[in-house]
Amino acid sequence: MTSLPLPGSFRDDVPWTERLGPLAADERVDFVVVLRRRAALPRELVEGTGTVTREALAARFGADPRDVSRVRRVVEAAGLAVEEVHEGSRRMRVSGRADAVGALLGTELSA
Repeated sequence: MTSLPLPGSFRDDVPWTERLGPLAADERVDFVVVLRRRAALPRELVEGTGTVTREALAARFGADPRDVSRVRRVVEAAGLAVEEVHEGSRRMRVSGRADAVGALLGTELSA
């Protein structure tokens, strides 16, 4: 599997915190994956007075089920569990061991 950095995904350390060190390999980690929208939100829904129902918003602009399936396959192949999926809000809650999460994301997790 090839890893590519996602623009905007790097975060600087919060200045008033102290890094304690790497997480234990077997520590449980929970995180949320936010999937891309099925289609771009029209400007009138963001800045204007246009409205749609929650159901219509989810159906038109939520996560594509094919993306959910692809991400699920990758996550589960890495030994992690998909705990919850909400296509309307484009969120997938994932959990697993710190070493598996770090390997999947190509990073060291620390506290």
